[in-house]
Amino acid sequence: MSTSHRFHLIGIGGAGMSVVAELLKDRGLEVSGSDQKESPILDHLRHAGIEVFVGHDAAHVPADAVVVVSTAVRESNPELAEARRRGQSVIHRSQALALAASGMRFVAVAGAHGKTTTSAMLSMALRDAGEDPSIAVGAVIPQLGSGAYLGSGDVFVAEADESDGSFLNYTPWIEIVTNVEPDHLDRYGSREAFEQVFVDFVGCLRQGGTLVCCGEDGGSARLARYARTQGIDTVTYARAGHESADLGGSADVIIEEAHTDGHTASALLAWGDLKVEIHLTVPGIHNLLNACAAWIAGVRLGTDAQTMAHSLAAFAGTSRRFEFKGQVGTRRLFDDYAHHPTEVAAALQQARTAAGDGEVSVVFQPHLYSRTQAFAERFAQALSHADHVYVCDIYGAREDPMPGVTSQLITSHLSRAHYVPDMHEAARMAARELGEDPQVLATCTGADLVGRRYHPIFDYFDDAAHRAEGAAPGPKAWTIIAADFVTTSDGTGLVHMASAFGEDDMIACSGAGIETVVPVDDGGCLTEEIHDYAGLQVFEANKPIVADLRDGTGPLARRNESRRAVLVRQASYVHSYPHCWRCRKPLIYKAVSSWFVRVSAIRDRMVELNQDIDWYPGHIKDGIFGKWLANARDWSISRNRFWGAPIPVWVSDNPDYPRTDVYGSYAELERDFGVEVTDLHRPFIDTLVRPNPDDPTGKSMMRRIPDVLDCWFESGSMPFAQVHYPFENVEWFESHYPGDFIVEYIGQTRGWFYTLHVLATALFDRPAFTSCVSHGILLGNDGAKMSKSLRNYPDVSMVFDRDGADAMRWFLLSAPVMRGGNLVVTDKAIRDTVRQVVLPLWNTWYFFALYAGQVGETGYVTDGVDLDDASLFAKHGGLHVMDRYVLARTKDLTETVAAQMDGYDITGACATIRDFLDVLTNWYLRTSRQRFTDGETAAFDTLATVLRVLTEVMAPLAPLVSEEIWRGLTGGRSVHLTDWPVLPDHVANAELVTAMDEARAAVSAALSLRKAEKLRVRQPLRSLTIATADPAGLAPFRELVAEEVNVKEVRVLDAESAGYEARTDLALNPRAFSPEVRKLTSKLFAAVKAGQWELTEDGDVRFNDVLLDGTPVVLEAEDSAFTLTTRIEVDDDSLAATMLPSGAFVVLDTALDDALEAEGWARDLVRLVQDERKAAGLHVGDRIRLELRVPEDKGAWTGAHLDLIKREVGCVDASVVADPAVKEPTATVEKVTEKAAETGEA
Repeated sequence: MSTSHRFHLIGIGGAGMSVVAELLKDRGLEVSGSDQKESPILDHLRHAGIEVFVGHDAAHVPADAVVVVSTAVRESNPELAEARRRGQSVIHRSQALALAASGMRFVAVAGAHGKTTTSAMLSMALRDAGEDPSIAVGAVIPQLGSGAYLGSGDVFVAEADESDGSFLNYTPWIEIVTNVEPDHLDRYGSREAFEQVFVDFVGCLRQGGTLVCCGEDGGSARLARYARTQGIDTVTYARAGHESADLGGSADVIIEEAHTDGHTASALLAWGDLKVEIHLTVPGIHNLLNACAAWIAGVRLGTDAQTMAHSLAAFAGTSRRFEFKGQVGTRRLFDDYAHHPTEVAAALQQARTAAGDGEVSVVFQPHLYSRTQAFAERFAQALSHADHVYVCDIYGAREDPMPGVTSQLITSHLSRAHYVPDMHEAARMAARELGEDPQVLATCTGADLVGRRYHPIFDYFDDAAHRAEGAAPGPKAWTIIAADFVTTSDGTGLVHMASAFGEDDMIACSGAGIETVVPVDDGGCLTEEIHDYAGLQVFEANKPIVADLRDGTGPLARRNESRRAVLVRQASYVHSYPHCWRCRKPLIYKAVSSWFVRVSAIRDRMVELNQDIDWYPGHIKDGIFGKWLANARDWSISRNRFWGAPIPVWVSDNPDYPRTDVYGSYAELERDFGVEVTDLHRPFIDTLVRPNPDDPTGKSMMRRIPDVLDCWFESGSMPFAQVHYPFENVEWFESHYPGDFIVEYIGQTRGWFYTLHVLATALFDRPAFTSCVSHGILLGNDGAKMSKSLRNYPDVSMVFDRDGADAMRWFLLSAPVMRGGNLVVTDKAIRDTVRQVVLPLWNTWYFFALYAGQVGETGYVTDGVDLDDASLFAKHGGLHVMDRYVLARTKDLTETVAAQMDGYDITGACATIRDFLDVLTNWYLRTSRQRFTDGETAAFDTLATVLRVLTEVMAPLAPLVSEEIWRGLTGGRSVHLTDWPVLPDHVANAELVTAMDEARAAVSAALSLRKAEKLRVRQPLRSLTIATADPAGLAPFRELVAEEVNVKEVRVLDAESAGYEARTDLALNPRAFSPEVRKLTSKLFAAVKAGQWELTEDGDVRFNDVLLDGTPVVLEAEDSAFTLTTRIEVDDDSLAATMLPSGAFVVLDTALDDALEAEGWARDLVRLVQDERKAAGLHVGDRIRLELRVPEDKGAWTGAHLDLIKREVGCVDASVVADPAVKEPTATVEKVTEKAAETGEA
């Protein structure tokens, strides 16, 4: 399974795909996707924070994403084709789902019919029983508002799709097979092949797992018998007397006393001596079978049998499974996903039960040409249960049309069926069969209705006392008001407002003068004020209330018929809903009495003071924090709990004599209550009671309000409260406030950062801090939030033991998390830090110590370069040009990192140091290695100085390794006791640095060309041409470049007169487009292809022929909406060219002749001999005798370059054997003594 953290789903609007998308998003992964057309599902996914594209375009696919497809996605899809071209990972949606379910007890529900309902039923029952399973169902569960849910428990319930065999990607703990009736024969071809895939599915069960099979279905019964022969724990279920003959006896669980009506179903389940009753809120015998399977699985998961049975009543159905969509008059509309004859028959049987003596009309759209061809007659038989039948055109989905296969294959077998190609027209015709359309009396705009009054639906609060002025809800209740947050996209544009149960409702109603009533108690149950439903939990009350509305019963019956509300339509809408983060159960908004800080009075000043704060990253100032301030509302600071800082407010206990006292010190409390106050906490503080001074009767008392302060109020008080200001430390606080620096994660923009700012503004009219670093969130290695229960992050102790604390520290400090982004913590990422930073630094120190120890007889000890001696740094002074370069880069390092650290750009400082390490190890040491081998002391002086300064710079970021190296270099006490390094000005050399960096870039580019042309570096080439704006600056380094690139000649030319032409290519990034520009994506791509674009002076790209509101579209470089690449045109296949970042370019001659190939062969032999030296454990200074055995055709090449080979490998004597039998060269090395090396003898 892929470990990527970005996924792109093609066909994301499909039922199965949308579930996977939400689950991956819930895991904290980056998710995007595309679908052919807009749909409510796409809107739902966007609301969930998923990036969704309409239409399929290669540009939609992120380059670093794993692409998720279903069987319906064809290879010709442009997004899939682009992913294949790039070599990206492409997985099936079931594999993505398996990723989301990793490490959990997986329950897979499969079968030709009923798997969606069964998996949803099991999920909701487990939730009601106190479990919190994760869920992946291919339909929306209204109670969740989705088919996908990531729970906190260790159970994962998923619908497993057999249509394409993808359910074989799972390894379940429990498998439920509802039936194995042949389907998808376009794929499987025969009943036998279809049943075999279920046999394979059973083979996926983890060892010790359980198979649950329906005993009424022949295919499922045969599967159960097979599973038992394999020793698999198998449980079957069936109604008494309905067992399939293939079961070979009675089922394990018998369904007795099965009963169903139009709304409910019930039965007795008997499993040996265990018997339970189940009562469902959905009808149908088929649902009793589904419920029995869910009950068995729940018991096998460890849920109490009675509890599980009771909890099945919590299931209220799924979308598109005989889902009630609404009612107009006596006409009721149901929607069902039935797409197989057996499912159609079950749905219509359910409809018949619901209709009673009424008529049933059905609009049916067949799914798949192959299914229609295979089951046309059976579809007609199933549809014959309806009074009126309308069959629409076939929905082909993944299939191409088949000649001769149309919906008329079905209608030809059913005389009263109508073939109506358009489904919308078919729906209109069906509606007319059931009665006339209602008469439209008037059409009004929303503005026409504002101010109109209406009769309330219920009579609660509808009396003179509640309608009186000053009462609640008051005289303005039951009036139509306007609010801009109400739209027509999710309904009619009319919504009921209940000010006590929603923030928007409260604001709108308060503004209209409608007072608040709260007929819900602290347990979420309706109070006696709503006496017909009193005691019912608000969610449980929905069903009886809707029933009374529909039937005119209950409180509706008390209303005069002329004023009685009429249920015009009932429908369900999917929308986001708050859930408890601990138990994951739905919450309700409810108004409670609270004390507030009037933030709205200081909001504008808070926004102004925010401009005085330096934010890191800077976008937070006017972004997430600034916008939060601009929309800040009054802050509720009281909480109704025992623990906390008591609010120092005392009020009169008699409303006839109102009085409020607020205390601000011990002295004030002691003055009024006459006792010494030593404890400000409960319960002591609540014992302070005194007579109300404003009550002449002397009977009422002043008592503290029971609330305590919100802990965030205390956190915001930290700067002054910690020093007991203003009672103590006044001078100190006023000279140290505001704080210089604060750091916390980005969520504190609405927490600690915010509360500090509110109180600082209110109390001191200044910010609480002058600089703020706001970092992002650390995520587990699966992209989800770190969780102790999931253990989805590397073991910290193991990381410290294996990689060291510096590796973890550097990994965090160098990552985007320090700039507000999120960071996935993985073992690989931490080990990469070791490889990229810690090891290069340590290896440089090891290199220095190793070679310094080889100088002379006693080694070389140095204090480094005398940096105060300016003469050493002159162009022709005492230091080698490479030494002057690396020291100049070291000075740049100290200054750049100092500026970055001063600016809190820790990530930038890490990047600067890592870049310098690359210069040090891959340029300075590589090009100067021979100087160290030769014992040149100036090189050791330079490297010692560089290492000392580097460790002093790195000390705050990698303190342990820096300390070890610095102490080894200097013998000093600690690097952490030194000052920041400051190098003299004469060490700087901008001209040299620019020229050398250009040489480095040329070498890097040339080596990249070598790699692209598959030419190893040991193979010499003829020439390299460098075309640059400053050929004179680069010319002194031609020999250096030639040696590094391994070419015989380096030519340095002026770029303008070099004779080559540069071409610029433009690549668009539609993901960065604004919504308006995104609509023009296809035109922009066409303009790019036609070359109809131009580069502006600001580096932006203008499209003169693509207009937005009459103005040419301009893509700005800073938005990352495009990428420009420049390439050099060459007319010779033996030439390879590329651009440098500076605008210079290199041209490499890749042609080979015999002489070049012979030298390349010799250098390969050098590598072979060096490997043999290493294998023999020889020291770098040891001399050897060498025998080379080479293929006969390479003998001449070897002999011609034998001196080169000997010189490179420390050889005093060598022989070559050209052997016709040898296919690959071999080398034999033998160490020779020092005396023999001097005489050339062994």
